[in-house]
Amino acid sequence: MIEEGLHLYIILVIILIAIFVISLFIPFYGFMSKRFKGLLLGCIIQPIVFGIIAVILTCGIYYYLTHEIARHREDSMVTLIHKSDTTQEAYISKWHIKPDGECFYEFGKHKKDKPGILEIDDNDDIALFDVIPLDSFRVCVDDVITVKFDLKNRKVSALNYDKPMEVENVDWNKVETYFNNLPSE
Repeated sequence: MIEEGLHLYIILVIILIAIFVISLFIPFYGFMSKRFKGLLLGCIIQPIVFGIIAVILTCGIYYYLTHEIARHREDSMVTLIHKSDTTQEAYISKWHIKPDGECFYEFGKHKKDKPGILEIDDNDDIALFDVIPLDSFRVCVDDVITVKFDLKNRKVSALNYDKPMEVENVDWNKVETYFNNLPSE
């Protein structure tokens, strides 16, 4: 598994702490310029300024992460699906195999308004895995999923521990480019 880690969240917390410390200078500046009246005004303004900056920063990172998830979905050359059961409210696992050697994994239920997209509840519902080429027509994901490509007949078959998986979509241009760019042994 490729470690995405919590670096973005740690950086967010560190930046919010730094902004909070910097915003503490607002009451100090108010005291230095207008004494106690400036201190009172600075104590009122400081949490408002910090709150506005914190909301803008948090929303920006949220939209960045949402964009990254959408980019992972769009970059896939093959999307594989495994459903927990056949009901309408089934949990679904999707593997988006990308031509850059990564596989984006997501787990969840279908969104009510967008049936092709899964609801992601928390960070444990997404992951990145390595895609390892086995030969000129097969790849392996995390030593669990084996995907076999028939380039001539344009068919894809996938096995998850010897159980067949459903193939949702295939971008044959990306598949052909991926196998043409593999290093020869």
